[in-house]
Amino acid sequence: MPLKNFNSFRLFGPYHNVRALLYPAEIIDLLKGLIMAACVYAMTYIDTSMMYHIIKSQSVIKLYLFYNMLEVIRSICLKHSIRR
Repeated sequence: MPLKNFNSFRLFGPYHNVRALLYPAEIIDLLKGLIMAACVYAMTYIDTSMMYHIIKSQSVIKLYLFYNMLEVIRSICLKHSIRR
């Protein structure tokens, strides 16, 4: 993805196309790169270990994970034709 983002800056180089400044795929690549850079910048101000422990301590998240584990077990049982 970083190479695609740098390739999108070709409008400043010798391969500038007069017909279109940027193609839609290149605009999307630039937006993805901008979002990635913004997330990396925002993560420098967040204590991720504290966020992990806050989320881990919430009982709703625990119930959600337990429910998802039951769904996975059910799908495995159905895949192997094990009846309850």
